[in-house]
Amino acid sequence: MAKSITTEGRIFARQVGREIKRRELIGAVAISNGNEKEWWPAVKWLAGSLNLEGSPVKRVALLQAVGDRLKSIPEADKGAFVDITLFAGKRACEIMFTTLLADDHPMEALTGLETGVTIQCHYLKIGRSGTDVRLGVLVAHASAHALGRLRERARDDVEIKDGIGFLRVCGKAGLFAATETRLRKAEINIALNDDLIATGSTKVGGQGDLASSFFDCRTVLPRDACDGEQIAQATAFAEVLKGRATANEIPFLVRPNDFVLEKLKRFEDGS
Repeated sequence: MAKSITTEGRIFARQVGREIKRRELIGAVAISNGNEKEWWPAVKWLAGSLNLEGSPVKRVALLQAVGDRLKSIPEADKGAFVDITLFAGKRACEIMFTTLLADDHPMEALTGLETGVTIQCHYLKIGRSGTDVRLGVLVAHASAHALGRLRERARDDVEIKDGIGFLRVCGKAGLFAATETRLRKAEINIALNDDLIATGSTKVGGQGDLASSFFDCRTVLPRDACDGEQIAQATAFAEVLKGRATANEIPFLVRPNDFVLEKLKRFEDGS
């Protein structure tokens, strides 16, 4: 039976959560040009501002300004990460950024039962065919338990910035898994380094405009606690995220039952 998470691990998870809340204020102000202090009001402000702008030129300028403000935030203060910025002249553009939110687990059945960090994607596109806006798309969730285990099981000291880096990996994995139908309802393992593997599965949930498949990271395991299939998948997934392998090289593993799925089943059964 696994040992309970240590006090040190719990403290670290709370510290990361507080740091993410601090960064949320900075990022939300940047997105909303000083009008909002939280992610969701900030991205809704952005969508509303786009609707108020009458011309594509002004809409593109607005998104470019948002992208510039987000990119100018110092690395130590970033809670929103720009993944795509494409500008084709003055009338077409595309921007995508992900945000970190310290919150309950995003599935309704887990409300109040589990805390952690949720990673959401926001996509906005201006083009000849009109405006495409998708806000608050859920791509990943890392439990506070996973953050605590990251701290406990790492060979070297783990700082808050390393916790943020771990969450970025979870977000990238979630974005990738959401586009791969083969990985839906699959176990997911990702090698973080030579010693540790992030493990969880893909589930379906959502906040904001769209429900989606997302990576639900349950814990972080030492490599020697994983079996050969898990290690093979973790290694391949890490290579894909680094751009050195293709999706076809990631082995499919059947999603195991876990705490979230048990709670979800009981919730749906009304028990």
